[in-house]
Amino acid sequence: MTKKNQISEPSGTLMDKGKTANVRGFENTRLLEAEVSLANEIGAVINGTIKSRLDQVVKSSNEAMVLIVKAGLSLISIKRECEYGEFVTQIEKRGIQERRAQEMMNYARFAASLPDGQRAKLMELPKTKAMLLASADAEVIEEYLDDDDSFADLQGLTVRDLKQELRQAKAAIADANVKNDTLQNDLKQAAQKRSSALSGGAVPLFVEDTRHEAAALNHKICLCVDDMQRMNGELLQMTPGNKERHFHDMAAKALYHSLNHAVVHAATLLKEMQGAYGDAVTGEVNAHDTLCDAEALRLAHDFSLITQEHEHEKLLRAQAREAKRPRGRGRPKKDVQS
Repeated sequence: MTKKNQISEPSGTLMDKGKTANVRGFENTRLLEAEVSLANEIGAVINGTIKSRLDQVVKSSNEAMVLIVKAGLSLISIKRECEYGEFVTQIEKRGIQERRAQEMMNYARFAASLPDGQRAKLMELPKTKAMLLASADAEVIEEYLDDDDSFADLQGLTVRDLKQELRQAKAAIADANVKNDTLQNDLKQAAQKRSSALSGGAVPLFVEDTRHEAAALNHKICLCVDDMQRMNGELLQMTPGNKERHFHDMAAKALYHSLNHAVVHAATLLKEMQGAYGDAVTGEVNAHDTLCDAEALRLAHDFSLITQEHEHEKLLRAQAREAKRPRGRGRPKKDVQS
């Protein structure tokens, strides 16, 4: 190959025109004058072999993660010395957003909680992946950071694929916990039925069963309302512009009407019961309406189970929504009507 068939990369290496897959042209491979100037100003490595520059990229990336941890630890120390509300004021004066500060502190706490070996691997990950891993269950984190093959797989995953894997792992753990708790609950109820009524015979079994199921369903309703309240809080925190306001209002309207439908449904049932039972249900609660200790303990256990099931169902719905979203850019294609 003659010298005129060789072109020099910014790194100083030679590239064969006939072998390169870059069809954009030589002009697009050159660094702009402003880019070279900036590299010289901040000490960025733009010359040398590709391997040496990639080594420097990895080193710089790792150093960036260390700097984030340092900043997070400093912010934690500052926050502990500030009065209520003072911390946000102080950081915003320095141009640091509260959300950004919280991310750095959370990452620092997560890094501090890990053994040295796991922490070293964590520093090799991009920040987005590291923060996603911080929200995972302990056994999932341990599997990724203790096993070299799993860690290599983690490094090769896209952020989207990692989110999907973590959702699946969390759903699997929640499912196993629910099944275990359900089994324990079944065994406990079987033992209770073999002995005697929880109330010691003070009320018939159908009363116990009704009180227990009503309390359990009430707990489930409250969990749903709490979630809707959380969703409303997230909407209130948004600051949409004029173009986005329409879509913001659409989301709020959907939430409002869903909640209102449930309220109307409940009000209809209350009116029906008031008409059927009168003062028997609307009067003051007396000693006979109070749960005994055994009933209260049983409900406390079941409330925990119901909460886990509720969270598990949310995970499954989120996972299903994520799976249906388009993986590429742009909006999903409309179905062609025949």
